Amino acid sequence: MLAVLITLWLLPPGWGVGRLRPLLSLALYLTVSIAVARLLVHAFRKYIRLFLWRVRNRMIAVYVFVGLIPLLLVIVTAVLGLSLVAGPLAAYMVNARIGQRAASLQAAAASLGWDMRASEPSERPAALRAFIDNASEIFPQVMVRIDLPNRAFALPDELAEGAIPAAVREHQGIAEHRGKLFLCAYAQYAPGAPSVLLLVPLTDEYLRTFLPRLGPLQQRGPPGSPPNPARFQEIARLVPPPTHPFDYALPWVVEAPVLSWETGEAVLRPDLSLVTRPSAVAGAIFGSQARWSAETLRFGVGALGVLFGAALLVSLFVAVSLTRTLTRAVYELHAGTERINVGDFSYRAPIHGDDQLAALAGSFNSMAASIESLIVESKERQRLQSELEIAREVQSQLFPRFVPHLQSVEVLGLCRAAQSVSGDFYDYVELPPSRLALAFGDVSGKGISAALVMATLHSLIRAQLSLLAQLHGDDETLRSTSQVIAQVNQQLHMSTAADKFATLFFATFDQDTNTLIYSNAGHLPPILIRDHRASRLDVHGMVVGAFPHSLYSSSLLRLEAGDLVVAFTDGITEPQNAYGDEFGEDRLADLLLRQADQPVTGIIDTVMREIDLWTGSPALQDDRTMLVLRRH
Repeated sequence: MLAVLITLWLLPPGWGVGRLRPLLSLALYLTVSIAVARLLVHAFRKYIRLFLWRVRNRMIAVYVFVGLIPLLLVIVTAVLGLSLVAGPLAAYMVNARIGQRAASLQAAAASLGWDMRASEPSERPAALRAFIDNASEIFPQVMVRIDLPNRAFALPDELAEGAIPAAVREHQGIAEHRGKLFLCAYAQYAPGAPSVLLLVPLTDEYLRTFLPRLGPLQQRGPPGSPPNPARFQEIARLVPPPTHPFDYALPWVVEAPVLSWETGEAVLRPDLSLVTRPSAVAGAIFGSQARWSAETLRFGVGALGVLFGAALLVSLFVAVSLTRTLTRAVYELHAGTERINVGDFSYRAPIHGDDQLAALAGSFNSMAASIESLIVESKERQRLQSELEIAREVQSQLFPRFVPHLQSVEVLGLCRAAQSVSGDFYDYVELPPSRLALAFGDVSGKGISAALVMATLHSLIRAQLSLLAQLHGDDETLRSTSQVIAQVNQQLHMSTAADKFATLFFATFDQDTNTLIYSNAGHLPPILIRDHRASRLDVHGMVVGAFPHSLYSSSLLRLEAGDLVVAFTDGITEPQNAYGDEFGEDRLADLLLRQADQPVTGIIDTVMREIDLWTGSPALQDDRTMLVLRRH
């Protein structure tokens, strides 16, 4: 861009060169400005990073931002706060003085009303003029209206026009009449007696007599009015002189209740303004004690300044000492981490004193000695994790890998483990010539121990299937189903610890007779969906593995076309939502009734998805296992 600009300057005028030069100059200036700004930002950030890399510099920054700057802000805030308090106090005193003047005007109105009542009609005009002459010294330009039973007269005459509003009769203070502000007072001795209304125009001259020592009080100009330099000079002349360098002039808007003559509504309006100083407010409050207070304040500020300087020096000495101690310990610990980073675990940080930094150095030395053992433990943990992964793969082989293909029934199971391995299990095996064996259960506990018991239970059930394969007829199968549960109970009790047990649902389905013979050992009753109704299957005994001589029975169920049998574990019904409510068997039954016509895969997927929506999290609270059997 610079080269093009130089070329344009070398070219003779014409061909639009005169127009391109300023545009290209502007673009060049903007580009250079942006580049310089970016360079400055990058340089500042780099310098800050280099400065803050050392702990000593960070401590300096902490002292500045945590100690020095807040202290200065507190001092400035205190000075400004004390100055700003003067404004509301001055406004309060102005309103109090307005109330006093209104009360005096009310007393004058009452006195005039009494005179009018006691005077003869012919003497009343003279009494009114005498009152105005005497009252003008206190209430300049006072306006009077007297209402007699038969007539009303006023000075000036136009004030007698119209009736006095009821709100004005009850008001004592500032009122607005025909766009002007007046101090208003109304008095009437008794009903039917003469009433007196007094109005004093709130001119700037009259307002400045309210609190002359406080500063000039005056009406604010209308919004958007041009400034008046002469008025500003007059205000500056009337402001009290400052008593110290921080005694600034403080303009303040005074809000006072103003009654509208036309509407009868009284609202707070910012019609008055005051220019004062904090010292003037203090003088108005404390009176003769103001000078003593100022002297005391100066002495106190000086004493605080000396104490602050001494405290600052002591703090600086302590900060330097503590910083050197801290930075030396940090340097030694940093050197130690560099040594350990390259594998030298023999380094030990020097220990100075018995403070927390010394304890930190001791902890560092203990850490260096422990790192090697932690590395060994990490390797051992990785080995255990690998073995756990192998256990998960082995357990996955225990679940059925193929779905039986029978003409009259459709069956499918699914297990979602909450951890790497699961204590839930399901199994289905096709028995010749046209039967199907089903097993479903939940082992107590979680983790590896539950998975090992599950593998044992799985092998025990598979070993009993050879007995069922040789039986024929419902009666023999009915007895043998409960015997299978009893044999599994005894063998599981002998082969596992006393605190290990499991719930077990075992069933056989005969395709020729469409009968489902089952025995339920303490498991949640499976749900039967038939004719758009849900019912529970029977429970025939307690859990297996707890007591060796428990007795079990079995039941026979003839499945009709369209029947749906769903077995599930507590991981399906007990998940809780954010309010602690469980999903529950009733909600599961309602869901199965709505999804009964769907394929078995769709039913399982829908149930799992609804539970995830119920809990609001994909994380499993317990193992979730389902087995669905449908007769076509």
